Amino acid sequence: MADVLFFIAGIGAISGAIGVIAARNPFYSVLALVFHLLSLAALFLLLRAQFVAAAQVVVYAGAVMVLYVFVVAYVGDQERPLYAPTSNLGAVGVLFTGALAVEAVGAVILARRRRGIDTEADERRTLSVGDLFRRPPGIGTRAESVGTRPGGREEAAVGAKSADRDLGGW
Repeated sequence: MADVLFFIAGIGAISGAIGVIAARNPFYSVLALVFHLLSLAALFLLLRAQFVAAAQVVVYAGAVMVLYVFVVAYVGDQERPLYAPTSNLGAVGVLFTGALAVEAVGAVILARRRRGIDTEADERRTLSVGDLFRRPPGIGTRAESVGTRPGGREEAAVGAKSADRDLGGW
């Protein structure tokens, strides 16, 4: 039974999301969004997350959707567009995109000059997923760098290897 309810709620969520972007009338788009949010609440109930489902219905399908309905009713059906089609917004967009591209290229060049990006060393070294979570040697807290812990115990500094096990540079 739970499988059938899951597929019904899943199809309802997908069809509601498609209805939001496919509806021409903004009021019907808001109703499709309410249907989508109610379907998501049903999926949360199937996951035994009752509080999240209740919050979804009360906050989003309730309060936020009432706000959207008021906005749609206030704005109404306008015959004229909100912007003039002869405006220079396209040229301004191209200008800002070009400025962002120049800034990104400049950041890469600056990082290479400061030795932040070393392409030769990066090509020689293969990375693994574990490298993402490993701390580079020599980087740690101030207490680790001097060899003491806040509790007052003396320990080896960062990067030192223990006699009984190798920590891999930790």
